[in-house]
Amino acid sequence: MDLLIETTKKLRDVHFIHIEISEPGLVTNISVEGFVDKAHGVFELTYIDVGDNPHGKGLGRKALQKLHEVYKEIHVFAIQPQAIGFWCRMFSEKLVDSLHHEVGHLHPAKQRIWNSL
Repeated sequence: MDLLIETTKKLRDVHFIHIEISEPGLVTNISVEGFVDKAHGVFELTYIDVGDNPHGKGLGRKALQKLHEVYKEIHVFAIQPQAIGFWCRMFSEKLVDSLHHEVGHLHPAKQRIWNSL
């Protein structure tokens, strides 16, 4: 498997990142958007898209692993309701450091749980 990351555009403080995943039988691109705090190595993820690829194949997880090679912390904002389960798994696997959503927050220092769960 080969993962490549590059910042394709920078518009103000928003970074659009393109991650290419290639392994036998699969070459795909994943789009990620977010804000970067370079001084602290923090990425605030606001959007991830695996494209037309089937969900449940580990592509989002692989993209987060690659982001962790570049950023010390990843915090997720603007979570879609249908993706809460995915993000809770990524939080429990320590691939993201905190989750922020209108129904609540998950952050290890605060030990706060989702209000709706």
